[in-house]
Amino acid sequence: MTEHDRYRNFRERLTKNGAPGVFTDSELATLVADAASDPDPSVRESELGAIADLPCLSSTQRAYLRALPLYEARHLQARLTRAGLLSQITSEPLTESLFGACLSTGDAVVQRELLERPGLTPVHLRALKESGANRAVRNMASQRLRTRSCQ
Repeated sequence: MTEHDRYRNFRERLTKNGAPGVFTDSELATLVADAASDPDPSVRESELGAIADLPCLSSTQRAYLRALPLYEARHLQARLTRAGLLSQITSEPLTESLFGACLSTGDAVVQRELLERPGLTPVHLRALKESGANRAVRNMASQRLRTRSCQ
């Protein structure tokens, strides 16, 4: 079996009925062990990253992954952080703490998702306009501020 086949099969295991599945702690541990045992380092990293990106992981499961030596790499830690913040943005009320975490990551994907959320105040928008991760985020925040002032 080629590395492409192994990776495709692994990705299929991450879905249930075509959508990202919800995994028990033991199922998650099995997925991590299977990814760690792949002989190809590139496939192994990709599989670990795919696990980190799962939107269905609980905060406890993300903390478990974050503590594993397999997830020490900065890019895997960043993927866990991104997935956690994206999950919070879509499922929890916006708090100053959540907004601050999203801003401090410097992650444009997280900040763009945040800008799609209703309920941002002018203070939030100004902070994103001034300190957004990239020009696109800063421009989107600026546009939202102009639109708010025209209403």
